Amino acid sequence: MTKTFSLDDQLKKAKKFINRGDFNEAKLCYEKILSKFPKNARAIEGLNKINTTFLKTDNTLKSSITQLIELYNKQNYEKCILYGKELCQQYPNQSIIPNIIGATYAELGDYQNSINEYKIALEIEPNNAQVFNNLGITFKKLGDHQKAIESFEKSIKIKNDFAEAYNNLALSLKEDNKLQDAISNLKKAISINTDYTEAFYNLGNTFTALGEFNEAVQMFKKAIKLKPSYFDALNNMGATYNLLKDYKKAHQSISEAMKISPNVADAHNNLGTAELNLDNEDRAIQSYKNAIQIDPKYVMAYSNLCSLYERSNNLNEFQKVLLKADREGLSHNEEIKFRKGQLYSRNKDFQNSIVFLEQVSDSKISNKMKSEKYELLGKDYDKSKNYQLAFKCFKKSNLIVKSSVETKLFNPEKYLNEVEQLIQSYSKFKDKKWEETTKNTEITPIFLIGFPRSGTTLLDNILSSHTNIFSLEEKPMIANVKQALNKIATFENLNELNKIDIEKLRLAYLNELSKYISIENLNGKIFIDKLPLSIIDIGLILRIFPGARFILAIRHPLDCILSCFMQTFNLNDAMANFLDLENAAELYNR
Repeated sequence: MTKTFSLDDQLKKAKKFINRGDFNEAKLCYEKILSKFPKNARAIEGLNKINTTFLKTDNTLKSSITQLIELYNKQNYEKCILYGKELCQQYPNQSIIPNIIGATYAELGDYQNSINEYKIALEIEPNNAQVFNNLGITFKKLGDHQKAIESFEKSIKIKNDFAEAYNNLALSLKEDNKLQDAISNLKKAISINTDYTEAFYNLGNTFTALGEFNEAVQMFKKAIKLKPSYFDALNNMGATYNLLKDYKKAHQSISEAMKISPNVADAHNNLGTAELNLDNEDRAIQSYKNAIQIDPKYVMAYSNLCSLYERSNNLNEFQKVLLKADREGLSHNEEIKFRKGQLYSRNKDFQNSIVFLEQVSDSKISNKMKSEKYELLGKDYDKSKNYQLAFKCFKKSNLIVKSSVETKLFNPEKYLNEVEQLIQSYSKFKDKKWEETTKNTEITPIFLIGFPRSGTTLLDNILSSHTNIFSLEEKPMIANVKQALNKIATFENLNELNKIDIEKLRLAYLNELSKYISIENLNGKIFIDKLPLSIIDIGLILRIFPGARFILAIRHPLDCILSCFMQTFNLNDAMANFLDLENAAELYNR
């Protein structure tokens, strides 16, 4: 059915277009009328007015808006606002003008006036996707994530291929802890614009927040491929490698970032974490100090430096860092309060430690620090003989760790299953002797084993004080051998190995050992490899070092189990069992 031509409808449309400043559209309406009614006076008058006045005005308007945008781009914000207000008087029906003024107010941090201008723009043009997007950005800066989300959703509803709005919506959803929804919107943005560098970067950050660290690294790599000089992506990829415990790659990525921007405190702080875990303590200290020098109020660097000094028992330097933080006006920061509580505890002033720790607001610290807070509170209450409160604190600390993104990387049941398979295997055979394949002429380690918290560290320290004894504490030599074996070290699997296989496994051990000491320096010395849970790897150890000897540290089982429950370990499949008292007991029994 053919739609009837309406003269009144065309005249109304033309008027509407003129009010909106769409003069070419209005011109088309009048031309349609004149094609049907060549002598229509209103159409002739309207067309003449457009040609003689409006289109001429339109060119002037375009020039004025170009000038307004130049003022904005040159960050001449005061002049931009004044000139914009003048243009609003001349062109009250142009939504682009209050939109630019709104963006200018936002740059000045005057968010309320920014919002007011965007609302004026939307009164003129209610279906302007760009204005809704800008309004959302301003609400996000104000911390009103719900209104930001609503604005971005309206923008997308008007323009469903608006990649920037999907990206911005995702950032607000991430702030609202709706991480899966954020990921969906970022993927939508990338499907619209496959070269959207910022969306790949934001996807990396969101995967990191979700604990999907490997996926995060892949997204950062895509952002860097599109923009090789992307400092933030390189820096954050390094921070994510730190979380993955791949400290060499973390160091490499952060170092690349610092070539681009060498004076960013966060990068120096991240580098310090990588250095520390690569056993470069002096370099880590310098990196944290560099971060503080660049930004004297950068709290994380103070906190990390305090943690380092606490671990190395350098309490004098620990106190100096806190005094410097106080001078910078950081004494009320939650991280600094926690570190003060930590220092009091190390100085055996448990009551003052409890006072500071109880002041630390859980809502203002990371989950990692929250776990450390309750672990330390538990120890303080334990030393103060308030055992009920102590146990509650240890339980809460472990529950926090259990819910963390890092814990998702580990499977305590996997470790229990490995132990069970070893039990089943070695229980089958009465005679478990292997033919000695080759004689090891370099070293024959002594393995200090037992169960965590059995006193192995104290014994190790005593033994290491002897000049003829060299000890390495908890280094991954045996872990590297297990990785090279690439299967569980059951009697059957080890029995299948030939001389070449065994030599490769021994080499995997020695290669890792050589990272910490020259093998030649061990000649004539007793070498002790201290790692308590190597107790489950005795079969593997004897297969590659037939002459290996063992020191077994034994402590009362209940002490071991409770102590493991009270301790925060660096997590892996084994240590994840200690987050639960029953699991810790089950692992001890096995």
